[in-house]
Amino acid sequence: MQDNIRALSLKQPFASLIVNGRKKIELRTWNTSYRWWFWVHASLTPYTKKEYLWIIPDKEAKWAIIWLAEILDVKKYKNKEEFYADRDLHCASNPNRFHDPLYGFIIWRTIKIDPIKCKWSLNFFKANVALDIEKYLWK
Repeated sequence: MQDNIRALSLKQPFASLIVNGRKKIELRTWNTSYRWWFWVHASLTPYTKKEYLWIIPDKEAKWAIIWLAEILDVKKYKNKEEFYADRDLHCASNPNRFHDPLYGFIIWRTIKIDPIKCKWSLNFFKANVALDIEKYLWK
């Protein structure tokens, strides 16, 4: 089971927003057929747009796998209205940020794990770390 889990790198504060349950949809310009648990990886470089500077992410959560989350489904946004209607779920409140294509990875469950340093890659990637998923899933 461990070998099947992928990781997804997110800039802070978005990684922290997912792990604390505030962000329920992760926005991407690409679709995925992946539906299962994934490691939430907090990237080294933060997102610095001013509308997100009020969020204080965990300072230790950089370049590390910090959480386990599950993708339930993917939603394709067809227009600005759909995008704006979900603003509280994806935390992107400006409707002008909508562009086509835009996909929302719907996050269903999250589980806290002990952070472990890990290099990142684009899209979903295989994390070369020794993490025992069973330890977290079957608590």
